[in-house]
Amino acid sequence: MSNPRVFIAGPQSFLRPTYHGFIRTTSDVFLLLGMCLNGRLCHVPRRPYPRERPHTIQSGNVFIYEEDISGIQQWTDGINWSPSYILGDFLIYRETEPGLPRDAENEKAIRTTLVATTTTGSKPEAAAPRFRRIPDPVDYERLCLEDQELYGQNIHSYSYKPDGLVKKTTTVSVEGVFHHLVSYYTAEAVRSGRLQTPTGDPQFCGINPRIILIRDPSLQIPLEQEEFRMLRLGRRRMRHLCSVRRAGRRRQTGGKEHKPSPQ
Repeated sequence: MSNPRVFIAGPQSFLRPTYHGFIRTTSDVFLLLGMCLNGRLCHVPRRPYPRERPHTIQSGNVFIYEEDISGIQQWTDGINWSPSYILGDFLIYRETEPGLPRDAENEKAIRTTLVATTTTGSKPEAAAPRFRRIPDPVDYERLCLEDQELYGQNIHSYSYKPDGLVKKTTTVSVEGVFHHLVSYYTAEAVRSGRLQTPTGDPQFCGINPRIILIRDPSLQIPLEQEEFRMLRLGRRRMRHLCSVRRAGRRRQTGGKEHKPSPQ
């Protein structure tokens, strides 16, 4: 029986994703793309039809398509997205409330909509429940470090859908052919461990990305630097967790951190 996280090529009428999991790093992208080039995984041949979107555009689904063969000039999924934020070699988008402008790249339009919604009428507070506001960039340091990895710095004053999807995309050129990756996830699914990364997937154990992919000159961050960045992020998480625990102990002891007495 094949692993349910991998979707093998075959005749089918319903569009299926290339993989199901979480794309954390460029290494994950290279691993999946290498499997596609080897024929063990499949590029998707087209965009999802509108009737397929509720079933295909879901947390954990990863789609890889080749630009020329598929003829896809722009991936569309029918969801309202925030403006993109660059995170290394990825673009990050967050799902917004349905009432916002469809063109998420128009930052001014989104901000104008938010202002108009909260200020129009004799009782501004009556319109406020329509949108759930999030912190301004000045509050960035107070965000959890895990949120920085999942959302990047995409924390402007936009109205994000509670528990909404995040879209993470990237493009890799292999010998002049562009391969696009589009992945979806929710923060809760990643934090809970329900979504496996390709590099952490046991079925891919011992498989290394192709050298031609690793040496791709179009990468914004070389693979070695990205691995170092992830290691540094892990250390920052540990320091952050320790500081939170110390602050909790100080609150419990009235502002004084308890120290064990010498034996």
